[in-house]
Amino acid sequence: MSAADYAIRLYSPDGGAEVANLTRFVRLAYANRVDGDPGRIELEIPADYITSTNYDYLACSHRVVVWRRAQDASKWGIDFAGLIRGVEVYQRGQRTYLSLSGFNYNYLLSNAIVEAAKESTDAAIDDYADDAIKGIVRKQLGALATDTDRDLTSLGFTVEADLSLGTNVKLDVARRNVLDACQDIAEASKATPATAVYFGYRATGNGTTAELRTRVGSWGGDVSDRVTFSVELGNAKNARYTVDRSDEITSVYGAGAGVAAYRIEATGVEDARLADSVLNRRESFYDVRSETDTNKITAGMNALLKEGRPVRTLTFDTLDTAACRYWVHYGLGYVVRGEFAGIIRKFHVAGVLVTGQEGQDAISLSLEEINDD
Repeated sequence: MSAADYAIRLYSPDGGAEVANLTRFVRLAYANRVDGDPGRIELEIPADYITSTNYDYLACSHRVVVWRRAQDASKWGIDFAGLIRGVEVYQRGQRTYLSLSGFNYNYLLSNAIVEAAKESTDAAIDDYADDAIKGIVRKQLGALATDTDRDLTSLGFTVEADLSLGTNVKLDVARRNVLDACQDIAEASKATPATAVYFGYRATGNGTTAELRTRVGSWGGDVSDRVTFSVELGNAKNARYTVDRSDEITSVYGAGAGVAAYRIEATGVEDARLADSVLNRRESFYDVRSETDTNKITAGMNALLKEGRPVRTLTFDTLDTAACRYWVHYGLGYVVRGEFAGIIRKFHVAGVLVTGQEGQDAISLSLEEINDD
């Protein structure tokens, strides 16, 4: 547990009117991730903390902003910003309570599809991962949307300028869900940790507005030289290290332009991971029917092999110390060092779960190993 102060503000769906300013609550829990996933929030408060009883309207995308100030920190910061999408009203004893639930602003990306035909200019991606993600959001939810009803710019949701970061990604996203398409592009950029692109809405101003941003290498900074988590150091407990190879890919067949047996073909394997076990050959197919460049086919296959690496995660509950404090020494997306059960490696803070009650909170981390294989 750690000591922290919270201020939670609710706003109308258009972000213009403040509905409630809460400094007290019964329970608060929220989660954020670096993979564009719409992290969730749950907030439990006495019903009389909010004057409105139009609960259907309250559940229809009222904006929620969580401000947090860590122990010994002088500044407040926004740790969660998103939309309310569910309300439960219930009685306990003689009092009525509200349970509000919702998602962070990345949820907006899941609301839309890529409205473009297969192999069209808007659907056929062949660009830096950074620019490709932003281009999709601009054309489907931003200033370049052909249907102005889809444009969220006037509601405070903008897109950062292109940075031309990450590897070149080639895929077709026609009729795909926008969030799924962006996640596929980000995943394809992870040929090496240095080229991995992360994306998501970052709250701006008072938290009712946000900008779609990307970062390469990590969502935060690298503090692994000064932040180490371990049970022995007293800043972690309930640790669990997991290796998941169920979706591993060690061999890829690829095919480009052409017809039937005359298509351009290539193969690729991960020799080191194949050698781990005589039963570790797991195959996939890379299908790019419009590609005539064998180098691009090979690059795509190699990216698919990298995507298919084993997933190694370290999860634990943090224990606050003077040298290791959430929002002071590390945060979501930072690169840290983890030590547990003989494992000593660099990890990316891929997810943060905050569970708060008045005056204190608990922080649980999900770390993903940085793998240069």
